[in-house]
Amino acid sequence: MAPGVPQLFFPTGMTGDLKLLRNTWMRITTTLCGAMSLVGCTTSQVTFQMSQTQIVRNPQQQKIIEGVKFESSVITKGLGGQQLIYQVTLQDKAGRPIRSRDGRYQTKAGEVAAARSFFVHFPLQTFSNLQVTIPADQFEVRNNHLPITAKVGIYTIAGNELARNLCPIPEAKLLATP
Repeated sequence: MAPGVPQLFFPTGMTGDLKLLRNTWMRITTTLCGAMSLVGCTTSQVTFQMSQTQIVRNPQQQKIIEGVKFESSVITKGLGGQQLIYQVTLQDKAGRPIRSRDGRYQTKAGEVAAARSFFVHFPLQTFSNLQVTIPADQFEVRNNHLPITAKVGIYTIAGNELARNLCPIPEAKLLATP
């Protein structure tokens, strides 16, 4: 049995292979739970309404790119009383993470990232202005990395992913170095 999965009660007078019966039961319940998740019958969930990216330019010198801003709107259901994390990482055209240059904006694995936490107060709540910015000097994009995609995610404090949205960065070529 898998850790954290409750033992099922089976009558003691059963005939047949109990292990086979338990494995079959676990496959059936896993399939049913997976199917219910696909149709939205879960007790808690996060749904992205919108995610967008924007190149941030220097206000005095428009040719200078200062970073990339990410903004999302999400709806949380069944997560009242929890603190969640909004995190954005970048990946190249092959889906490989783009590394941080100096470690100031990064995940534990060294991927360039920006994150912020937010607190869910109610069982059903909309967050319409989740924003983070990654400064342009924190990552390097080469022409062979293009196109760049932002992986926008909502996570629990323990690091469990609740939702993910892939968002293209349309002007990524402006960030590229040959």
